[in-house]
Amino acid sequence: MKKLFFPIVFFASISIFAQSPGKDELFKGNERYRAKDYEEAIKWYNITIEKNPKNGSAHLNRGNCKYLLNDKDGGLSRLDKERRTRKHGR
Repeated sequence: MKKLFFPIVFFASISIFAQSPGKDELFKGNERYRAKDYEEAIKWYNITIEKNPKNGSAHLNRGNCKYLLNDKDGGLSRLDKERRTRKHGR
């Protein structure tokens, strides 16, 4: 019985920790953000959002990038939209 326990727990943990859609792209966007390459970061955040539209971090970070690129209206409207989305759970 003990021989069966480990494989079952191991494979169950793999399925629990499977990647969410867009996780790699979000990571790449965050790398570009830290490097202050905001235009490239926006591209990665857009890909993340296409794969997982409910990824709040991608929306928020994309809004920050737009704001830092002096797209104040676009950046703020995206940040406000994200804030309202999180507040209302949509």
